[in-house]
Amino acid sequence: MMQTVRRQLDLLFAVHMVIAAVTGAFCFVTPHSLMAPMLGDASTNTHMAHEFLRLYGALTLAQGWMVWRTRLVSDALIRRTFCQAYCICFSLQTMTLLRAQIVSPESHSVLHWLNILLLGGLGCAYGYFLVFKTIKAFELPGMDKGLL
Repeated sequence: MMQTVRRQLDLLFAVHMVIAAVTGAFCFVTPHSLMAPMLGDASTNTHMAHEFLRLYGALTLAQGWMVWRTRLVSDALIRRTFCQAYCICFSLQTMTLLRAQIVSPESHSVLHWLNILLLGGLGCAYGYFLVFKTIKAFELPGMDKGLL
């Protein structure tokens, strides 16, 4: 049972890594000419917005690497801390995007709702492990046998 839960947490880490890698790479490497229409009209400073988007992409790529490597960490406290941090992070991002959508719905597209659902889903998934799973879910198989 506990090995199944640990595998589920590792699966969540892997899914998170894939989402972070795709999103981060898109934000980081997409040329300005393709991003400008999504970032605003010509009267706004789209270069600065794209710069911030690239910085966000770099952080997201690094986050993907960290969560991928966290699957190999045997310390339950560290794995739980990552879950807490990601739950908080994704929940706050979801609330921020929801507020922006409610305040100014005309300036957001369907992509905005996709981001809300994606970030909200990740926040809930990490929250699920924090609320409904014991600390054993954060340990790797074999820890109690001194194998790791």
